[in-house]
Amino acid sequence: MKRKNIEITVWLLVLIIFGLMLVVVGRLKAETSRWHLTEVMANPLDEKTGEWLELKYDGEEEVDINNWSIADKQEKDNLVLWPDWGKGEMKLKKDDLLLIIDRDWDSGNNDWWLNDEVDLSRVVIVTTEDNDVGNGLNNNGEGFVLTNNLGQVELEISWEGTTDNGKSWEWVNGEKIQCDLEEGNTIGWLRSELVESTDNGEEENKKSDGVWQRFWLEGEKPVTVNEILPNPVGDDKEEWLELVNNTKNDVDLSGWYLCDSQCSLEAKTGGYQIKEANLTGGGYILFKKTETGINLNNDGDEVILFDPNHQWVDAVSYDMAINEGQSLARDGDNWWLTDQITPGEKNVITGSLAEEEKQSDEKQTIDNAAEYGEGENIAWFKEQNDGSSWRMEGVVTVDYGLIENDGLWLEDETAGIMVKGKNLAGIKKGEKIIVYGKIDSLKYQKIMRVEQVERNGYGMIETISVTDGNLGKEQQDCLVAFTGEVTQKSSGRSFTIRETKVIVRDGIVFDETMIKVGRQIQVKGIVILTADGYKIYPTESSDIILFSNELLPQVGPRWW
Repeated sequence: MKRKNIEITVWLLVLIIFGLMLVVVGRLKAETSRWHLTEVMANPLDEKTGEWLELKYDGEEEVDINNWSIADKQEKDNLVLWPDWGKGEMKLKKDDLLLIIDRDWDSGNNDWWLNDEVDLSRVVIVTTEDNDVGNGLNNNGEGFVLTNNLGQVELEISWEGTTDNGKSWEWVNGEKIQCDLEEGNTIGWLRSELVESTDNGEEENKKSDGVWQRFWLEGEKPVTVNEILPNPVGDDKEEWLELVNNTKNDVDLSGWYLCDSQCSLEAKTGGYQIKEANLTGGGYILFKKTETGINLNNDGDEVILFDPNHQWVDAVSYDMAINEGQSLARDGDNWWLTDQITPGEKNVITGSLAEEEKQSDEKQTIDNAAEYGEGENIAWFKEQNDGSSWRMEGVVTVDYGLIENDGLWLEDETAGIMVKGKNLAGIKKGEKIIVYGKIDSLKYQKIMRVEQVERNGYGMIETISVTDGNLGKEQQDCLVAFTGEVTQKSSGRSFTIRETKVIVRDGIVFDETMIKVGRQIQVKGIVILTADGYKIYPTESSDIILFSNELLPQVGPRWW
């Protein structure tokens, strides 16, 4: 009887403990669901003072956020009250907004957002004890943990993707979108709907089956970028880009996307989404900076066209100074600088530089051209015997002299190769060139020793994405985006991702403090085989970014 009583007591204790655990778990779940991320400005016009996060509080009881903190993967900051605007206290009621801003927010110049939609009695504005939210908001995506005064996690949030400069990410009806308003954000207030309703109250839907389908075959380009004006005479607000319809049929561009170099070809979000636009067969259509928010750099940038599923359709990149009043115009498969801009019309290539380049392309005769054979592609050339002479063309993926003193890298859709020669001096990434020379072998790679070269406009090569495993022969001499955990660090300019070493040349400036063992880093660059194995060499400053597509942990030790 005594033993039976003991067993009953033990089982009662187990049931009580289990019940308490359920209560605690239920309480934690309820608390973490009290908060929702509603908007993020990670790419403001002024990176130093314009970043912010906006959260909505959905709890039934008033909450006091005194002594709360927010943290990213690099830094944890205590929240403090912003004195100038808002409720003026650290307490929120149901449906109030919590706005977390940079400490350097300029009150005198940042009051533009105080419009009729903003009810400051429902907005609690806080900042952090140092200058930035966390270590600053990453333009390509970020993650944060909001922690209460007891050290309990209230909310864990993360997002991916880049917006246009001055545009925020909004979460409306559970959907993340780039803000399409002229102001670029809805700071301090919420939108409840995205799609305007028809007269009968039903949402308009232009997709008959709910899924947009491509209407062209692989390899076809019904719509392409045709002309861009990065540096107009006078006000830069007059910048524009032009698309052309290469078919006889009208194309509905509604829902398509335009983006600059802030997007990659593989991006699944981001850019300006075209609203209502019909491109007539064989016609042209202009998109102005004032409409798209796309700010084209005068010394190098990129324009990418995506379909409604955010799949790449066409792109052009340039890495050269554009004089005031000049445009970059397409002529067949080539691009030229021209002094005669032709918005809405067929391109006309004029101007001394354009004429010199075009004449060089069309009329230059290559000495002893018959001595150079015509091959298939770069992968085929790399299988040929040393000393054989060939004509080869491709897109430059590494500036002359950046990695190899008298060389650069050339790539097509099949492979990449290093080409060497003093006559390549001055050639930049993104240029299309035709080279004439002899195949040769170094200890670890095939190269071409260039005897003559022609410039052939501008082009683009799609970067190979590698997120699993290590780099190998398949990626050798090609431009890749390599993502993984830093496993070893020799210095800020030499570190290892998984088993692949990254070498950063002195000409590339980046934040070396971001390189720490255990961090997820993405590196874009050229893969080169050396005596120590395959290494990746970044080609420009923007090639190295802190990267993570994982949600922050909900339990266990913190990572700050």
